[in-house]
Amino acid sequence: MIEVGDKVIIKNENKPVTVKHIIVHDNFKIGSEVFKVHRLYFEEDHQPEFDWRVTKIIKKGEDNE
Repeated sequence: MIEVGDKVIIKNENKPVTVKHIIVHDNFKIGSEVFKVHRLYFEEDHQPEFDWRVTKIIKKGEDNE
């Protein structure tokens, strides 16, 4: 699970961004299906993204940069 402080790589991007805030949508509907999704906000200048666009999670403290 993604947590505040983790770095993530978004689909079709190479540079990781740091998660600053997470908003949970418990009743996100697509057609007749209902999902729980997370909208991620970042410390860097980047638009918010939904968690399904994340291709890699680098847990806080595990990055070697």
